[in-house]
Amino acid sequence: MMKRLWGTIVCLLLCASGASRLAHAAATRFSVLNFYPVQSTGTWQFVYESQHGTDPIVSVGTALTYGNRVLEERSSTRRVINHLFVQYLITDLRLSRWLSGGVTFPMLWRLQFQDPAPLTAPGYQLKTRPGDLQFRLQARLVNRRFAPVGLGLVGFLTVPTGAESFYVGDEMVSGGGFFTLDTERWDRVMFGVNLGVEFRRPIDFRNIQIGTMSLLYRAGVAVDLTPTLDASIELMGRSPLRRLFQERAEGPMECLGFLHITPTPHVTLRIGGGGGVIHGTGSPQYRAVTSLAYHW
Repeated sequence: MMKRLWGTIVCLLLCASGASRLAHAAATRFSVLNFYPVQSTGTWQFVYESQHGTDPIVSVGTALTYGNRVLEERSSTRRVINHLFVQYLITDLRLSRWLSGGVTFPMLWRLQFQDPAPLTAPGYQLKTRPGDLQFRLQARLVNRRFAPVGLGLVGFLTVPTGAESFYVGDEMVSGGGFFTLDTERWDRVMFGVNLGVEFRRPIDFRNIQIGTMSLLYRAGVAVDLTPTLDASIELMGRSPLRRLFQERAEGPMECLGFLHITPTPHVTLRIGGGGGVIHGTGSPQYRAVTSLAYHW
């Protein structure tokens, strides 16, 4: 287990230090895509879990999300991004019993955007743009099948392939990682918590000031209702470490509920929705999500 731990920590540090060394002058453009969907066949849609299958497995899936009032100016309440329809393409490869990797690519099919620079609102434009590509590496440290809780590490690296001029892409590489902890109770209820840090170029835009390090947190509860139907509630948020929970615009938080349907052992379907608990940058008034995954 110690080899897994140190190997994963080294990967996380390399991702984080590479991203932070690129960060000098503050960015004025950034991505509002705060929360990428996670494993396409896991227990939750946005919460990482520690467990992996006993055999290597390939999973491909897509998640469609719609958000309303995603980015607003605080002083004028001008909606910079009003409607946002995103499709995430997700692939996962389980390399061993304790290690897996994956790639997620977001495509923004409908982006209703309004330039915040002019004093007079210029009106909305409809755009189709790509988002930032994200790579993941996940390691299981403690198997919850043989211990009271499962423990894991997740490292991620986000590459700036998105359109930063429309606030759907960062200007430079960012990276970080999560500790994951989960446990199963009464053979049908699952609890999960993620706690991590992201390193990125600092942001200084209007009332939004975010340093190079941000706290990331996610939590979820899932219940087995029938052999083919589960339900879950998921919470995710972030906040800059230097101004922890001090400014609403800098600390978005969302809460979503899902139904998970498994019609066959190889197919997972999710339908859910919710909205912003703290209506910060990138956290919509409400969000709808549906996803489909196939694994073998």
